[in-house]
Amino acid sequence: MHQIYTQASTVLISLGQAYNGSNAVIDSIELHGTQSSLHFDTVTEAHGVGFISEAFQVSLLNFFYLPWWTRIWTAQEWGLTKHAVFLCGQRELTGHQLQSFAQNSFAHDACCATNKQFGKYTIDGRSVHAGLQKAALVQAQDVFQDWGYRDFVDVLATFQYRQCFNPCDKVYGLLGLAPESFRSKIQLDYHRSPGEVYTDVVQAAISETGNLNVLSYIDGRRTGGLDLPSFIPDFTSAVQEKWVPNYLSRCFVTLDYYNACNSSVPDFIILDTVEAMTSAVILDVVEGTAHTSFGASWTDKLSEYHRLAGLAAACTSRGCGDIGSFWRTLCGGICYYYKGATWFRPVADSDYSSYAKWQTWIDAGMVPELEDRDVLDFHRVFSTAIAGRKMVTTRDGSFVLAPWRTCAGDVVAILPGGRVPYILRPQIMRRDSGFAEDELKRSKQYQFIGDAYIHGVMHGEAYDKTRLETVALV
Repeated sequence: MHQIYTQASTVLISLGQAYNGSNAVIDSIELHGTQSSLHFDTVTEAHGVGFISEAFQVSLLNFFYLPWWTRIWTAQEWGLTKHAVFLCGQRELTGHQLQSFAQNSFAHDACCATNKQFGKYTIDGRSVHAGLQKAALVQAQDVFQDWGYRDFVDVLATFQYRQCFNPCDKVYGLLGLAPESFRSKIQLDYHRSPGEVYTDVVQAAISETGNLNVLSYIDGRRTGGLDLPSFIPDFTSAVQEKWVPNYLSRCFVTLDYYNACNSSVPDFIILDTVEAMTSAVILDVVEGTAHTSFGASWTDKLSEYHRLAGLAAACTSRGCGDIGSFWRTLCGGICYYYKGATWFRPVADSDYSSYAKWQTWIDAGMVPELEDRDVLDFHRVFSTAIAGRKMVTTRDGSFVLAPWRTCAGDVVAILPGGRVPYILRPQIMRRDSGFAEDELKRSKQYQFIGDAYIHGVMHGEAYDKTRLETVALV
């Protein structure tokens, strides 16, 4: 597929028949895709609807959820071609126009609040913002530069929601988008199990990148029947729709701001498709976890986080307990900072005021009257850091953003090559595990739960090579 689409001069992509509102959508994409300075509150007068109207937003949402966007094999049609033309009924739209529309909409967030607007109207949990971000795979030569993809696993995560019949096609259906060096490490063979194919992806990712970023795509979601070990991502399981933009932002962008392993190289060895060995610094043990439902309001969740941290409810005073570590944990130690190719920056003491305003906004029920740029920017980094996570505490009193299924007794560890800490769950070592006897005596066996954020260890402060021990992951 790589050779076919890269050599084609033009690829025609059929999105199907026109629908009610599709012409207004295409007109708007053409307009905002060619005029980067045009604000997104412009009224589409030809159709008598405003860009921010519910009717138009629903029509735009429907465009990005047409069946073509849901199929795994179609991603390469646009991602690899030099010139793509989308057909919807009798209308045409170029891939370049659609790409420019997406880029301009993100660039106009500061002045037009496009992220908020695109997330305002939802159907079955789907939003324009999520659809646009998932749909916006640009041409192959721009993929890694313009959209922050570091490796092929980022591409797999972007299209994890797309559908196919064979689980192996979650990889094979996108393989044309991978660099040649990565493609050469994946054996294209439908006689192999999904577990074997996904294991190849993990090994290739570690080899290509020299780090363990691929493990950040493991968050506990599993599709029944594949029987994958805990250290292999399940590419058939998609993130909940509303969390997609935040989840992808954390995996694509914010990982590069951390260096928990102090630039060490991985010693991660997959012995077979069910077990792996690596060194680890075991930092701490999880002691307390937040007790709120996954769908609880932000007000209720923050109140519970304050309780867990031993802070007074709605505490925003600098002299209030360990508030410094607390608010830095909530934002993952970074602040939103869109400037050119830069999306985030390390948090500073001066950002405390933004947290205090944001906390007041949360306590007031997120009322529009208290919204401003500081509040929305802090909420963005909080939403990125907390996606699929909850707050837990450790025996030494640290605050941790950890995977939702983390529980008391899990351990916090740093692995060589891991930019972030990980949560591991101790297991009973089996004598028939396949390890040599001397390895069995030295090793501890764990289930891999997912990655985490802990203030004060994200930049190598706690990585001590003398504390490394061999662990087994199953």
